[in-house]
Amino acid sequence: MQWNPRGTFVVVVTDKDNSSLMSEALKIYEIMWMEYKAVNTVVLMPGASGNYTVLDLYSGFPYQNGNCEK
Repeated sequence: MQWNPRGTFVVVVTDKDNSSLMSEALKIYEIMWMEYKAVNTVVLMPGASGNYTVLDLYSGFPYQNGNCEK
């Protein structure tokens, strides 16, 4: 591996389908954790609020009570 999985990663999704934003963000976290062991990941996804375009921000951490969780 040529990069540090303990770094901070920002994943920007530029297009979305009709599925739930939260479920898509969870899929991205699962890939980042299972494939790359990247812990500190922030996901930005396009959302909509009325007439404004917004970015929804999702963050997470795969640890609970000092143990690695699924």
